[in-house]
Amino acid sequence: VSLRGPDDLAIDRRIPLTVRPAQLSTVQRLVRKLDPGEGLTLSGAALDSFLAGTGELMARFSDKPSLDVPGLLQTLERYPYGCMEQTVSRAMPLLYVNEVAQAWGVTNDPAASPDGMQRTITRVLEMQRYDGSFGLWDAHGDTEPWLTSFAMDFLTRAQERGLKVSSTAYANGLKWLVGHSQSYRDDTPSQLASRAYAFYVLAKARSGDLGALRYLFDNYGSRVPSGLADAQMGAAFALYGDQPRAAAAFKLALDRVERRNYEADDYGSLLRDLAAIATLMLEAKGSGQNPAGVLQRVAALQAQASWLSTQEETWMLLAAHAAVGIGSGGMTLAVGSDKPQQVTQTLYLRPTREQLGRGVTVRNAGTNAVFSGETLIGNPAKDLPAATTGFTLARQFFTLDGTATKLDKVKQSDVFVVVLRGKMLSGTKRRAMLIDLLPAGFEVENARLAGSRGSEQLGWLGDLTKTRYSEYLDDRFVAAFDLDRDNQDFAVAYLVRAVTPGTYRQPAAHVEDMYDPATRARTTIGSVTVRPFK
Repeated sequence: VSLRGPDDLAIDRRIPLTVRPAQLSTVQRLVRKLDPGEGLTLSGAALDSFLAGTGELMARFSDKPSLDVPGLLQTLERYPYGCMEQTVSRAMPLLYVNEVAQAWGVTNDPAASPDGMQRTITRVLEMQRYDGSFGLWDAHGDTEPWLTSFAMDFLTRAQERGLKVSSTAYANGLKWLVGHSQSYRDDTPSQLASRAYAFYVLAKARSGDLGALRYLFDNYGSRVPSGLADAQMGAAFALYGDQPRAAAAFKLALDRVERRNYEADDYGSLLRDLAAIATLMLEAKGSGQNPAGVLQRVAALQAQASWLSTQEETWMLLAAHAAVGIGSGGMTLAVGSDKPQQVTQTLYLRPTREQLGRGVTVRNAGTNAVFSGETLIGNPAKDLPAATTGFTLARQFFTLDGTATKLDKVKQSDVFVVVLRGKMLSGTKRRAMLIDLLPAGFEVENARLAGSRGSEQLGWLGDLTKTRYSEYLDDRFVAAFDLDRDNQDFAVAYLVRAVTPGTYRQPAAHVEDMYDPATRARTTIGSVTVRPFK
């Protein structure tokens, strides 16, 4: 925008306008084994199912199943929501990205710069409560014991990397962890899981009590709700130099990893636990643990997963970082017309669109099998159908007086009430995230209906689900809420106004369990026309 006026007035502004497809990006993963002499060609045809310009292909080659590090970084970077867990999950791997960017075949993320990390630290500390613990969405929420340890783990690692953390806030956090770690009155699964993590963080910060840790492990080591909790105690013992107990704890972790108790509020899954156990084994030098088998299981589970939680992604990235520099049996690969070369680490390729247009050939020129993996990320070219996997979801539109309507006769400046209703079909507890993308030409009205009873004018709405968090953005409405056996149904509403004439795509609404993202539902995609106001 350029403006010129009297007295040599000259104003120039650049205003970015966001343009995005009507569908969120999806991730596809392909894994195959290349026998000696066998090869494959990476080509642009692999991206044909995506909208032009949105697709990206990343490939990796290893002598054993390997983690998709670039793909994980990409999906974490694209996750736009900012609770404490998601903020820390995205930031923790970025502490280590720059030093291993070349090994991982990824470019440096601006968020990993010192300034970017300092902003993240500030954001995390904004969610610290008065007593030193942390809330999920802000400092006014209830204490989240396991996430408090997670936040303090991040802040401890950040200090180790030379970043600045408020000494007062950090000391208050450690003080809370000390009190929580030695809280003997409560031995519920959630309490035991968060106490085990607290002991690990305190050991890293040199502020723990070895005697209290020994008491917890000796009396509850076989009762904690997950193998990860045992591994966290094992890593703490290794930091204290108690190698016999460290070895015993890690052995117990591997023996019990399949029997996790999903009643524990530790945001986990089998994949997350295995990735975190591998990370702790690699970091606990001298514990005598060999994480190779665990890493292979993690890679195999990742290859099978269509959707990953932020917890799973961050701990896989930490495991990959901890494993950098660990040699392998090696492989001999011929890329394109180059001569075959011996490779001792996972080879990552991120071909450009031009290279994919010409085709990139990779051949196993060695005598042993090579495992390849391809990750495809992009926005689907075809409309995805409605889906119901563990949730139901329906979207309705109403006029302000409660009359059901459709968006087929919309006039500029018309206001509608959008109501999203659904139900969880399985599980005992869900941390649900609902996302309703707006059509271009529509804007959310500044009225916070979600989580409250409608005003007198909108009394027909009835009771709505109490949300933990809601956000009214330029292009979407977002709400987070908890569901359990006693509250399986949900209803959320917001106001939207038609502002710009035109014909637009009507994106689907989505709901998912943030920590079991395969549990999700999606409505259909449509279209809407806004007629000019007359």
